[in-house]
Amino acid sequence: MNATLKSLNYNKLSVERILKYLTRSVNGQCFASEEEQEAAKLITALFAKLNDTSTSQSQTILLQSEISSLKEELELDNERIKYCLENHVIYNDNCLYVDLEKEAIINQDFRTAIDNLRLNHS
Repeated sequence: MNATLKSLNYNKLSVERILKYLTRSVNGQCFASEEEQEAAKLITALFAKLNDTSTSQSQTILLQSEISSLKEELELDNERIKYCLENHVIYNDNCLYVDLEKEAIINQDFRTAIDNLRLNHS
């Protein structure tokens, strides 16, 4: 919101002052006209939409980053599976075996075990 306001040469304080004027009251008695009160409601609604849009944009960026990360992980998993199939990796007693190499699987982390096998076996 602040970035948008700055691009319009406004700041949050000036808009808050405008809203305060448009909804002015004393001891609970409103002195603003109906038009001013409607304008204040419209400004408040617009700021809510602006905040929602900013939040949506931030969420979109985070989701795009997450998707990219997951695609990279999927590609690595595909490489691991290909390695296991091509090299006839065997799983037995919580260990992976390829030829004479053995790699223990710690905390059910097959990815690390396969990566270690790939490094040692190559």
